[in-house]
Amino acid sequence: MKQFFKKNWLIMIIFLFTFFLRFWSVPELFYFGIDEEYHSLLALSQIKDLHPIWIGLSAGKTGYYIGPGLVYLHALLLWIGKLDPVILAYAASVVGITTLIVFYFVAENLLGKKTAIVSTAFYAFLPFVLQYDRRFWNSTLVPLISLLIFFCLVKSFKDARWHVALAFLIGLSFHIHASLLIYVPIYFIVLIYQYIKIRRINFSLLFISLLIFLILYSPLIVYDFVHNFDNLKTPLRLLQHKELGAKFNNYYFLGFIPLISLWLGKYLVKLNRGILIFLLIFYIFNAFLTVTRWSTNSGLSTKKELIRNTIGKIGNKSFRLETTEKYLYFGGWRYLFEAYGKKPDSSQADEMFGWIYPREISPKKPDLKVIITSDPRSRGYKAIIRKNE
Repeated sequence: MKQFFKKNWLIMIIFLFTFFLRFWSVPELFYFGIDEEYHSLLALSQIKDLHPIWIGLSAGKTGYYIGPGLVYLHALLLWIGKLDPVILAYAASVVGITTLIVFYFVAENLLGKKTAIVSTAFYAFLPFVLQYDRRFWNSTLVPLISLLIFFCLVKSFKDARWHVALAFLIGLSFHIHASLLIYVPIYFIVLIYQYIKIRRINFSLLFISLLIFLILYSPLIVYDFVHNFDNLKTPLRLLQHKELGAKFNNYYFLGFIPLISLWLGKYLVKLNRGILIFLLIFYIFNAFLTVTRWSTNSGLSTKKELIRNTIGKIGNKSFRLETTEKYLYFGGWRYLFEAYGKKPDSSQADEMFGWIYPREISPKKPDLKVIITSDPRSRGYKAIIRKNE
């Protein structure tokens, strides 16, 4: 054990620091908005009535749906956490730490120990990564899956059995995020090249890989079969109707950042040792300064406190939940009210998500109206309670 610590003390310090940064003030800083509410309401419908579903979330405005795997995972976490979404915040941090550990071992295996330490430090303390490692949504697992696919692709050139793992990961990608589907053509190019040039891939291995992929992809097959292959036709629709295209967001880069970090580490390690140590210390210090300065009066803890105070004032009366701002940019409240004690009889969110819980929308006029609005003084939120006239 002593020898182990002697050989690995530096990377263990990096892991310790990054653990602190990813778990710093998790409930206070966790963002729960419209996307998180959409995912959580889908998951909640499974908790209330577990049943097979064939699709999960929509990929932006493309009309393409990924598989339901993430919905089931989301439901499992919320069930464990008794609907409190704070469990999602901690789960996101755990995924971030797991990705970092996998990153180090991948880097060490492919590039050596010294490069692995430098690459890991660069990835671990990148503010962009630190920010997104605190959100639990369909992009949370993208860096981990992207890294594993890349590693398996490299390894497959020496051992064809890695194609079994690749088939599993590619199939899993269809349940996580559309940005990972960029690996599908890359995988087929590698597969064809290896089959023609290297000839290490036999029929039985291909059959096992295909079977694993089809098992994971099967919910989407069922959906396409029932809906006239609507999902598979998405690329054709996008070509014919450009307005359907999804907006490109910066989090689409999440899958590439681990790979860029590996590449960058190869060159950073060539710097003068003194310069490299200075740069790393400055870089890590800046990460600590950035994260510990993060503060918000609109995080999950603030919302939870407001909701519980509001529920205490409402008592047993029925109410309608509204927001003063457009719900698309001010969402999350309908799920949070239900999770923290009292479900609204109707809400502004019903226009967007009512199809998920149609039987829970009361046709009767509620007694009260609860209006959530911004509070300029606290830079947080406040609730206005009035009669529903």
